[in-house]
Amino acid sequence: MKTKLFRRLCFVTLIAFFTPALFAENTGKSLIVYFTLYGNQQRQPTDADTGASRTVYKGSVYGNTETLAVMLKEFTKADTLKISTSKKYGRSLSEVKTEVQKEFQQDGNVSITAKVDLSAYDTVYLGFPVWEDKIPKAVETFLAENDLSEKKVFMFTTGTPQSMGAHLDVLRKSITSCKVNANVFYTQGDRAINARAKLTRWLKDNRLM
Repeated sequence: MKTKLFRRLCFVTLIAFFTPALFAENTGKSLIVYFTLYGNQQRQPTDADTGASRTVYKGSVYGNTETLAVMLKEFTKADTLKISTSKKYGRSLSEVKTEVQKEFQQDGNVSITAKVDLSAYDTVYLGFPVWEDKIPKAVETFLAENDLSEKKVFMFTTGTPQSMGAHLDVLRKSITSCKVNANVFYTQGDRAINARAKLTRWLKDNRLM
């Protein structure tokens, strides 16, 4: 009798111990939404035309943030959506910088062509480059046009060394339409190609893989 009771107690204890971890796992359908400069410029760069905002990953050219999105898809098998702007940015980075600064000075959002039905998803990975320590206007438009209030949102970003500080708190506060996980993934843009190990740790820390 005592032996049976002991076994039952052990079984209940094991259930109580592992239940929180089981329920913390990401079991719903996920979507990776990302914005990247590459593909949103007037001229499409070639494989040999890699630069500050682009990288070659497994033989293909991607934007830096897009590279992280591709890696995330490999790890999570999530669906993906690339945010595309209706009006393309200039060919050179100097043109892009001027256009971006003008966007931030003006009210209103940037028109985008990306459309998605979010009802099928409960987890959203939101990725973008940090521009002028701010969220790109195209991402603001996506957030304004889509209701993420019931979604679990995990942000992944790229930027320069100068934008690695307090701007993360600003980003979290800027996205008020949903509950953003406090653990934001960040890497310098030119280091996205080498971010697999860091990205794996981030996913495991958040119980996403």
